[in-house]
Amino acid sequence: MDATNRQIDASAANASVANSSVSAPPSNELKPRNSGSTTALTEAQGKLTLLTAERAADTQLAAFIIAALALNLMVLILLRHILASVSLPDALVEKDPAVIEETTAALVASHQADVQAAAALSVAGTPTAAPAPVTAQEVAEALPASYSRIAGAFGAIVLAAALYAIANYIVWAMFFAPDKVSPVLQNIGSFFLAGSALFAPYAFNQLTSIFPAPKKV
Repeated sequence: MDATNRQIDASAANASVANSSVSAPPSNELKPRNSGSTTALTEAQGKLTLLTAERAADTQLAAFIIAALALNLMVLILLRHILASVSLPDALVEKDPAVIEETTAALVASHQADVQAAAALSVAGTPTAAPAPVTAQEVAEALPASYSRIAGAFGAIVLAAALYAIANYIVWAMFFAPDKVSPVLQNIGSFFLAGSALFAPYAFNQLTSIFPAPKKV
């Protein structure tokens, strides 16, 4: 009887061991089977993000180049129009009526002296052509240069060059450093206010022409 019970217990133990070995999955089956696909997906997403960032940078650079070219093209067209319609030598000569009158009187006196000399030579038997009368072009060419106008032209060139450089910098900052645009725009007024001092001699000259000095009796 005891031997029979022992055989039954041994059979039950063997059966339980067999069942446990069948029901328990292998250790390698416990690992996730999709780990390789997850890594590939992560790499693909990283490459896509990098490609998107590169395309955005290229688009930003192309937009900046187009904006800079448009700005510089407009500046060149404006300069060409200004230089074609303005004579720089004529703009820098003295325009004071008193100076023009004095210069004209000197040219007329010189012309009269030439006429008298030609008449004297003709009387002496040496035919001499009378000199041509004084023209407005001769008067304009004889006018002296104006220091105030030269200083004003220099100031205009300096401020125009500064404005050109600032405009190009602002165009660049709008695309690559937007946080730097506001400080430049806030301080640009002070810069041009200081640069306006270059026009002081011209302004003083214009004021003196409006209020001429009293003539001596």
